[in-house]
Amino acid sequence: MGAELNGDDAVGLRVADQLARLVGKRDNLLVLNGGSLPESTSGALRRFHPMLVLFVDAADLGKTAGAIEVLETQRVGGASFSTHGMPLKMLMDYLGEELGCESVLIGVQPERVDFDSPLSDCAIRAATCLAKELHRLLAVPNLDEEKLFAKKEDLGV
Repeated sequence: MGAELNGDDAVGLRVADQLARLVGKRDNLLVLNGGSLPESTSGALRRFHPMLVLFVDAADLGKTAGAIEVLETQRVGGASFSTHGMPLKMLMDYLGEELGCESVLIGVQPERVDFDSPLSDCAIRAATCLAKELHRLLAVPNLDEEKLFAKKEDLGV
């Protein structure tokens, strides 16, 4: 998710595009590009019946640009998400209530989120690294939130 025209805010879009190419078509995995309105994916998610939804977005983590962190749900409200139509915490709660799935946010520290600026080199490197690592981790059968948090070190966080 993210805004394509706002520099590093588009890091989640890049991860989704790269991950979709890496995993191809799989019955047990759905990669969606939610853009700046991730709530628009709720219909596709409802049809898919996920057990786990991963969101990737630029987030002010207070770290160096390109840092990656798996954020626990209670921390989502404290991160900066200013380009989305609905607060992410509200969407995550909705998905949990309506679909019975868990949601996890993976934040990437942006360098810049200025309008009409390209992705920074730090964001490009982070997106490539994250897409490759998610591809590797998603090979784990029955990956859930607990297993993902246990593998935080594998993401370099």
